[in-house]
Parts: sequence; structure tokens; C-alpha cells
Amino acid sequence: MSRTIWAWAALLALAIPNCGASAAPTRITFDGACNTATITTAGESVNAVLGGTHCGSGYATGLNGRTVDGNFSGMAILFYNDDASYFLMLSRPYVTGGSWVLYKTTSGLRGTSTHGTYTVGGTAEHHPRGSRSITSLVH
Repeated sequence: MSRTIWAWAALLALAIPNCGASAAPTRITFDGACNTATITTAGESVNAVLGGTHCGSGYATGLNGRTVDGNFSGMAILFYNDDASYFLMLSRPYVTGGSWVLYKTTSGLRGTSTHGTYTVGGTAEHHPRGSRSITSLVH
């Protein structure tokens, strides 16, 4: 009886796709800013924890997507102690020199944006970096 249960369990485990598998986290720094992001993906879902030395911290969640221009990750960000709404787009695959665009709105009607490049595997002390958060770079 025990062998039968284990055999059925093994067959069931092989039959169910591993939808929850996630890749190892990717850490990036935003060149010219003090922010870092630790990004995890699971299928088409993407999440990030943003931080940095003397920099805005927060959480982001979104989806991986594709356009005619290439692949990207798009995430809504909630920064602590900030009432604005933010949306971050990162080019994929995550490689040093990849691009990012940050959109900001305080009204939901009009918004502003800024953009730059990022470095993979960076730390808060990685150069080139700046003393300002990416949120303060939005004009």
C-alpha cells in the first residue's frame, strides 16, 4: 500500500508543471542614483525590494512583458513615506547597461518621468552612483 501511494505521488508530481519556480534574485543599482533593487521573477510575475544608503525604500510588483522594441519588466512601486504613485520599467534581460524608466504621478491625471541605465550585481557603494534617489530625479 505504501509503495502504491509513493508511486502515485511521484506520478502526480511529474504531471503538475512547476509554475511557482523562481529564478535566483538579481541585484541592480541605478547608475547616477543611490537606489538598489533586488529583483525576483516567477514565471511572468516580477517583484522587487528597493533600498540604498540614505535612499528611498519600497516594494514593487508587476509583470514581465514584450513589445516590438524588446522585453521588459513593468512594476508598480510603493515607496515608504511617499504619497506619489510610481511605475518602473526595466529592460530585460537584466544586463549591465540595461535601461530603466520611472514614471511618477501625484494626481493620477498628469505624470512625469526620468530614465537611465542600471548595473547588475552592484551594491549601494557601486559607482557610478549619485547621492539622490531615483524618485528625486523625476522632473
